[in-house]
Amino acid sequence: STNEYLDIIEGESDRLSRLINNVLNFAKMENGIKEYSFCRTDLNVCIEAALKVMEYQFNIENFKTEKFLQKEIFIFADKDSVIEVLLNLFSNSVKYCSNKKIIRVSLNTENEFAVVTIEDEGIGISEDDLKNVFRPFVRSKDSNAMHTGGAGIGLSIVKNIMDSHKGKIKVESKLGKGSKFYLYFRLESTPC
Repeated sequence: STNEYLDIIEGESDRLSRLINNVLNFAKMENGIKEYSFCRTDLNVCIEAALKVMEYQFNIENFKTEKFLQKEIFIFADKDSVIEVLLNLFSNSVKYCSNKKIIRVSLNTENEFAVVTIEDEGIGISEDDLKNVFRPFVRSKDSNAMHTGGAGIGLSIVKNIMDSHKGKIKVESKLGKGSKFYLYFRLESTPC
């Protein structure tokens, strides 16, 4: 139907826009001219917004999402950049999937941090690749990953944004079992 075609066109143009934005943002970061607009931000809102943007891609790839969120967890952040971090991680889960197409996203607090965990059951990352996973243009040499598109800058952007937010990122992964990314944002209690 016409509506289906329109959904596909809209979904694909959104995906292309994200790819272009990634390249532009990476260039700004590399040149030290990326500007952030920090404000009191609800992490739930960011997660829900990123899931909504990914809806089309999840649908065409038959991905199932599970979310375990807590209400009203505020951080001092640039909302668009936090969404960008989540989009890059969600996109990677889709890109490096196995036959188990599932993404779990959870939100918890740990000491002074809000912690977002994004877990998939994809092809995973080898120990060798884990060492360089946040470096730009480094792509997995694993045969299952070679066919995937992209510029190899997504995780470098994620790391850059987390550093700019004085946050931390950790990754656990086993080849053939999937990956688990942990995003640590400092909790914020005062409005801007």
